[in-house]
Amino acid sequence: KAKRNLDGTRTYTVLIGWSQGQYDLMRFFPKNLVVHPNDTVIFRLSKTNDAPHTVTFYNGAADIPFIVPVPNPPGPPFLLINPEVLAP
Repeated sequence: KAKRNLDGTRTYTVLIGWSQGQYDLMRFFPKNLVVHPNDTVIFRLSKTNDAPHTVTFYNGAADIPFIVPVPNPPGPPFLLINPEVLAP
């Protein structure tokens, strides 16, 4: 649920993961969220989960390929990890 701010924007809280005993749910709650310019999103770890998590923001550009094939005539290509992924 969003908190409506005085200036018309909204503030959303997204729970990152959830754990109980040996069960871990590795996802965001809510799963999908639509926000508008100037809205605020707060990412919070649940009180029961201390596993590391990441949050990734996409800018609409195509993903950088993880593997880059390099020609190796006359044999099959070498498959290398893209250096842009390792050290952007």
